[in-house]
Amino acid sequence: MIILCASIITPSFAFADKGSDRDRDRDRERKENKVEDSTHRSSDRSLATTSPVSVTPVSSVRIEDNSRNQNQNQNQNQNQRGDDRRNDEVKLRYFFCNSATGGSLVSVNERAIKGNKSKWPAEVRGCIKLSGGFAKKLQRMTGVVVATTTPPIVGDVTAPVISLLSVSALAPTTATISWTTNEVADGEVYFGTNNPVKSGIFRKMENKTLSAGHTFNLTGLTASTTYFYVVESRDGQKNKVESAQGSFVTPAAPVADTVAPTITGVTTNPVASTTATVSWTTSEIANGKLWYGTSTPLTLSVNNLTPSLAHSFSLTGLTASTTYSLLLESADAANNVATTTASVTTTN
Repeated sequence: MIILCASIITPSFAFADKGSDRDRDRDRERKENKVEDSTHRSSDRSLATTSPVSVTPVSSVRIEDNSRNQNQNQNQNQNQRGDDRRNDEVKLRYFFCNSATGGSLVSVNERAIKGNKSKWPAEVRGCIKLSGGFAKKLQRMTGVVVATTTPPIVGDVTAPVISLLSVSALAPTTATISWTTNEVADGEVYFGTNNPVKSGIFRKMENKTLSAGHTFNLTGLTASTTYFYVVESRDGQKNKVESAQGSFVTPAAPVADTVAPTITGVTTNPVASTTATVSWTTSEIANGKLWYGTSTPLTLSVNNLTPSLAHSFSLTGLTASTTYSLLLESADAANNVATTTASVTTTN
């Protein structure tokens, strides 16, 4: 009888003992969770009393809300591990980092905060670790966007600055536009007679070479005309700056010269029986030619194409006591030609 009772009672004690072990495990886990939750709540309360967070967002990431229920955590972790295997995602932990300019909510790969804190990413060593739930609440309350410890490289978003924009070398049909930029950039010029310049037909010149100095020579302009222009520059990141519209007026074309020089002061001087000199002046700079002979057609003796106001020629190989007919000619830069006649008589 005793043996039979023992055989019946012993299993009950065994089961009771196993149940007691499970109860102790649950109590220990609840205590640990309470300690962790108390730590998070203490950190959360200390964060909640700080001044409002002002953060410049770097990049957005998804925050997972961690439940404090162990069974739910196990299910979520299992689902998360399945998702990680499928999507190759990483589990994130969240920190609040304070600075003189405000605070930031930083996410970091859980693997990066294993072991000694001295080996953690420098961005979170002095920060407060948050529970996932409070991180989400902080983001919702303050509008803080989670920043990663490896923020993406932000490209150059600042356009160049144009300075020293000017128009020079104005001529009836040409002009030069130049400017500088505070960084290397390309250059474009839009110019035309419409105001504003891009409202109608315009011409465009461009140079895609990146440089801090930009010069464009405008050609084919019309004299005595108002032109409007706008210049643009883009840096290597395609950030564009456009100048305010400017204008310039081309000068009038010079009046065409249609007036021939005036020949005056003609002198003929026989030097000897076979030589003589002939000279004259013109009212403007011109070249000089001299024909001579005793009959027509006269022979071209001297051709001086150097422009000048004074013209003098020497005749040699003449015949003594002979009269020679002379034809004097001068032409200005516009090829307006003036002529006059004269004669010279050699001595015995």
